[in-house]
Amino acid sequence: MLLLGALLFAVDRARRAPDARRVIVDAGVLRAIDLDHRRRLGRAPTAQERAVLVERWIDEEVRVREAERLGLAQGDVIVRRRLLQKMDQILDQTARLDPHAPPRVVRVERLSVEHVFFSRGRGDAERDARDAAAALTAGTDPATLGDPFPLGATLRARTRAQLTSALGDAAAASLWSSPDDGWRAVEGAAGWHAARVVGRTADEEREAGAADVEAARRDAQAKLRARYVVEVRR
Repeated sequence: MLLLGALLFAVDRARRAPDARRVIVDAGVLRAIDLDHRRRLGRAPTAQERAVLVERWIDEEVRVREAERLGLAQGDVIVRRRLLQKMDQILDQTARLDPHAPPRVVRVERLSVEHVFFSRGRGDAERDARDAAAALTAGTDPATLGDPFPLGATLRARTRAQLTSALGDAAAASLWSSPDDGWRAVEGAAGWHAARVVGRTADEEREAGAADVEAARRDAQAKLRARYVVEVRR
């Protein structure tokens, strides 16, 4: 839809040649007609349909030019709104295709977690994790409890997705949403964990491969406005 809007706008601009009474049906017009037909019916027009559509476009073009010559669009709120919608579509498309658009900046939260792992193979891993959580709260050394875990006993500065990958969805969700109030037993993907949150951070970071479309659009709007002399009379 955006590409079609941009194409129709380009055709609209091209037709405004110095000779306003010369109507040119060129390759750009034909392509726009074909695209509009494909968008509405899901297929290209036949030769007969295209001929009818071209004649209709010419008649519409003549009426539009006469309306412009008579100034019928001046002060028309609906026409103004429609023109703004078309320009907004073009500005948005320009922003998305801008190779120099700055990367999008997003707020990223990270969690640091200390945990003791209990494998499901040990029998009652849930009970062991709950007992361990109570023992750890009382001051027991974490290194004396649990089973080996491939990623180690401390997971530092992990995003929600990274924590989910490391511990499983249920454990990550529990730790992410709970207050940082000490050791707790949480169910992981491979067993149970006695775990606690030891740090939370939230920073603004550039998102790899994602352009800041809003910033690019503001830049496109600023460049467009720079072409005009603005005078505010009060």
